Amino acid sequence: SPPKPTVSVFNHQQEVTEKMEVMEGSSVSLRCSTKIFCPFHPPSLTWSSYLNENLKERQYQSQTELISDLNFTVTHYHHGVTFTCTATHQLQQQITTQQSHAPKSTSVSVKPAGLVVVGRSVTLSCSSDANPPLLNYTWYRDTEGLLNPVQTGADLTINNVKLTHSGRYYCTAENKHGTQNTSVLLDVQQTHFCLRPADD
Repeated sequence: SPPKPTVSVFNHQQEVTEKMEVMEGSSVSLRCSTKIFCPFHPPSLTWSSYLNENLKERQYQSQTELISDLNFTVTHYHHGVTFTCTATHQLQQQITTQQSHAPKSTSVSVKPAGLVVVGRSVTLSCSSDANPPLLNYTWYRDTEGLLNPVQTGADLTINNVKLTHSGRYYCTAENKHGTQNTSVLLDVQQTHFCLRPADD
């Protein structure tokens, strides 16, 4: 717990180290000090007593200490009065939670988008949200109802696409908490050329 503040008494700018009488009309200063452990969150000092009077307070702050001086002129009303200095420390503690989960929101994109034409190249990209991050992606191809593994990795690139590459491709995203699948249908189109007679 934070340490209690320290209170000292000054009479005519001299610290009072032992009990002494203070005459009415004398100037008295009560000094309260406390250590500063975090300059970004310094403590605050508050004076209180049962006298509802307007007391002059001045505060000083260094890198390691906060000081509050309470200055007043002694009257007979101050006899037996207890002055209390309260130090309030701004204690803060932070914790960051980490939630682990299996892959979710798994999706596949096709690049370039649009028509997939024979002889071109196409890339199927798989992405997923998981924590901890995914261990691996695995691609499968549906061949007459059987899922045959094609390759591992987030991207599946097919160069020199043929009609036989048409079909449904599955991506499996996996981490230590589970797996999730998604698929895309690759429809390869044959290139067609339109011929017309040359102009005479």
